[in-house]
Amino acid sequence: MIDKELVAKARSANLPEYFLRNGFKVDKVRDNKGIQYKVDGYGGLYVKDNMFYQFSTNKGGNAVECLTEVLGYSFKDAVNSLTDGTITYSNSTYSSNTPVITNKIRKVEMPERCANVSRVYAYLINSRGIEQPLIAELLQKKVLYQDKKGNAIFVHIDKDGNKIGGEVQGTSTYKRFKGVVGGTGRSAFEYIKGVPEKVCLFESAIDMLSYIQMNKNENNVLYASMAGLKKEIALDYLRRGLEIISMVDNDEAGRAFNESLKLKSKVGDLEKAGVKDWNELLNKYKTSKNRTYDRKKGKEYSL
Repeated sequence: MIDKELVAKARSANLPEYFLRNGFKVDKVRDNKGIQYKVDGYGGLYVKDNMFYQFSTNKGGNAVECLTEVLGYSFKDAVNSLTDGTITYSNSTYSSNTPVITNKIRKVEMPERCANVSRVYAYLINSRGIEQPLIAELLQKKVLYQDKKGNAIFVHIDKDGNKIGGEVQGTSTYKRFKGVVGGTGRSAFEYIKGVPEKVCLFESAIDMLSYIQMNKNENNVLYASMAGLKKEIALDYLRRGLEIISMVDNDEAGRAFNESLKLKSKVGDLEKAGVKDWNELLNKYKTSKNRTYDRKKGKEYSL
């Protein structure tokens, strides 16, 4: 049993402060309802004081319900995380202020598939510079498809081949949209080459594919997109004993994420090139006269 006063404290916890403290990307939004905070990559998740609302699932509630419904925590873990590790865990290998994620089964609502993939092809090739063979490979493996609204859906698959979530990328060049499939938990969009010895962790599937395209000779790597900055996904890979190389954006939020988990990072490559992310780097050098980028030790990008 958990003390009632502790549960009440957790339910009234300040959610914007919680997400910022734990390395999530949070944007301040002002509208007719006043000031709210949008947590990036969680399907339209807005938080204010101790309350949340998520547009992709049409759910809302208090701070504890936010962690159980959106992040997939158990009730006990949600209370513990929101009260700064007040509850003591036996045999814990993580500090008390580290979020603990459980394997809660979630109802995933995959968008309806469209037989036509023309918008996905046009957007990824023409607007993002991704090569056709890589897109075709993902389509053939059924980890990428176009939904009825024309969005690109990057499917999250578990070890048994089950669909457990997805990353949504809008295909309009005039209005940017990205989010996650309703019911998506702490899973990631993955692409594996060889027998993984490390994980390259990205903020988006587009950045991930851009990097893969520029580094075709890499092997024994698990590439993973978090669809945002999601500390709990990184912790899952660390618990599996895998080394993480952070490939998140060259911005304040990305640097804070790396620092919060003490991750090795390649943000220096982006900074050296004067770009924010890997897709921007890909397109910068694809359109330049010199179509290679001389990195450390003389390594070149294959464009």
